[in-house]
Amino acid sequence: MKLTLITKGFKPVDEYANLEQITEKKYSKLDRYFKDETDITLVIKYEHDIYKAEITIPYGGFVFRVEEASDDAYTAANVALDKMERQIIKQKSVYRNKFYGDDFRNFPVSDEFDEVDNVESNVVKHKTYTTKPMLVDEAILQMELTDRDFYVFMNGSTFEINVIYKRKDGKYGLIEPD
Repeated sequence: MKLTLITKGFKPVDEYANLEQITEKKYSKLDRYFKDETDITLVIKYEHDIYKAEITIPYGGFVFRVEEASDDAYTAANVALDKMERQIIKQKSVYRNKFYGDDFRNFPVSDEFDEVDNVESNVVKHKTYTTKPMLVDEAILQMELTDRDFYVFMNGSTFEINVIYKRKDGKYGLIEPD
């Protein structure tokens, strides 16, 4: 595991001087879920008196991502870690039962987004992505992994761009071109 810690809005001195060592030790337990060396990015932002921890783990075409907020950087990082671990366990069992086995590396899904901030005045974030054909169930799984409410993908049946989204009742909706 290779953990990259990025802090924004504060410098890890005094109270958070050993933040990197503590997170490195705690996050090393995620190694047991992946067969290969895994890159983990932990971003801790301090905004409006709140610390926000964002974890991103790209692995075998999947992108696991969670966010958590707290009034303490350690707490935000720890709660995000717990949430990430639950997400990995849940999605690995779904993946194992529905698709290919117990390792995500063989699953043919798209790479996650490259982000570019502040493209225009009204557009606050611009994302591009590579699409690979996938079935609707695979798109739902990828959406759940990224912890988003929607996911844009190329439908493997029709080879058209579709959007899958989570409805308020917990079910899923599909938007297809006419």
